[in-house]
Amino acid sequence: MESRFSIVSTISSTPLLATLLLAAALADQPPVPRVTMPRMKTPPTIDGVIDEEEWQHAVRNCGLVSHTTGVLSSRQGVFWLGSDGANVYVAVKTEAPPDGRILTRAVPDADRDLPAAFLDDSLELVLDPKRDRPEGDRTYYHLITNARGALYDWAVDPDNRQDPKDLGWRVRDRQLAQSVVDGWWHAEIAIPVAGLGVTPDDYARPWGVRVARNWRRPGEQSQWAAGSPSYDDRATMPLVGWDDSAPVVRVLSLHQQWQRPRI
Repeated sequence: MESRFSIVSTISSTPLLATLLLAAALADQPPVPRVTMPRMKTPPTIDGVIDEEEWQHAVRNCGLVSHTTGVLSSRQGVFWLGSDGANVYVAVKTEAPPDGRILTRAVPDADRDLPAAFLDDSLELVLDPKRDRPEGDRTYYHLITNARGALYDWAVDPDNRQDPKDLGWRVRDRQLAQSVVDGWWHAEIAIPVAGLGVTPDDYARPWGVRVARNWRRPGEQSQWAAGSPSYDDRATMPLVGWDDSAPVVRVLSLHQQWQRPRI
């Protein structure tokens, strides 16, 4: 969400006013979702058909927020998120168009990025597992994939101010499976954490995670929680902590008009 004010050069002579304006802008931002979960003891099967029992030890959430309006999209969606220490697992179940066809024009190519994947029905993930490291590598990762597996991905080094975005980075050994079942698009993804440079110590600190769905016919972007227009904005990413003694939080449904969750 864009800030609702602009600071002109005269503000530099009035630090109190600048401070108040900045505080107002921060207060206007929606709260960042935070959840703590245990690591999964049994990984789900990545076969493209989401089984509630297989994903029962992952966090489950209902509803996606429109990128344009900042409120819940009228298009229905559910996603699951978890990790077993070897992989990050994400499943997304969203309503398909009335004809049941998911738009997939971009064809996978292992040797190059495919920005056209974004123009299809697609999923976006931003994984920031090293954000709170006291020193060293703090790179985070952005992935866009369509239902065929056409991929557009990059890495971002927040400490490299001159050239932070590395378009040459590729996620390796990922698994993706998908299907359309009873009017719903099912997509399941597994991403090895070793390819993200994750160490056991990183599970002791919160990760930034963004889950998003790009709809076509008609076009709409939606994501887990409201936030910045830039999905790479770390300050607005939902935070995921790991604690093997924590309960599993599962939002099972939303009440009429998407107002009250049933957890």
